[in-house]
Amino acid sequence: MGKEVIYNGQPLTLTRFWATNEPCLWIREPEQRQMPKMEFVGGYPTEFCIFLKNLTPEELARITLPDGSPIDIEDKTMGYLNIQPLRIPPNWTIKLNKLENIDPETLAPEDENWLFAFNEDIIYMESQITREQNQQIEEQKLGIDLGWYPDGEPDGKFILQAILNEDWDDPLMKFSSRSKDEIVKTLEKWLWEDFMPVRFIDEEYFHKTHRIKLKG
Repeated sequence: MGKEVIYNGQPLTLTRFWATNEPCLWIREPEQRQMPKMEFVGGYPTEFCIFLKNLTPEELARITLPDGSPIDIEDKTMGYLNIQPLRIPPNWTIKLNKLENIDPETLAPEDENWLFAFNEDIIYMESQITREQNQQIEEQKLGIDLGWYPDGEPDGKFILQAILNEDWDDPLMKFSSRSKDEIVKTLEKWLWEDFMPVRFIDEEYFHKTHRIKLKG
């Protein structure tokens, strides 16, 4: 997901680098690899971008929409300062947290925050669970994932899922809402009530006692 922009006469994609969430200009044509400040950032030969943090104010001002109209870049480079506070127990490892303290209901359809803050990869955390059974050690991995679907679309919604052992086709729990506050409340309830204390999960029993909840 990204927004097409023009920089120094070249069409690029304004997006965030998947590994660090940093705003960048992503390559669209192979010959753009030679542009100043373009960096190789991945394992594939097409993964090049220019990080906005490496551009001067004058260079940032050269980024426009395809029709030549200006685009507000500087505010978007500081989104990481607006992360939503969360209460997370110590037994969880945070792999990704990009949930910004922004209410989607307050944004106009043309607001650029849809590009930066509302995508399919917002939060991912996991907890490793072990137990000894019949003199053998058994392990489980419990993950919690949050994304906005469809990616970057103003009419989309948050989807929060609890995933056991990478079984994405059959989530343990699922909750959907357009309200950031409802998502935060539900996530913290899962962490502090439904999955507390941390214990080995009997999947069949869990499905019987916890219904998947979807909201428009």
